[in-house]
Amino acid sequence: ESNKTRRGTSKLRRSSSPVIT
Repeated sequence: ESNKTRRGTSKLRRSSSPVIT
C-alpha cells in the first residue's frame, strides 16, 4: 500500500497511517 497511501495521504492514510497534511 505504499503507492496507494502516497497518492491519497489525506484519505487513505487517515484510516491506516497518520495523516500528513
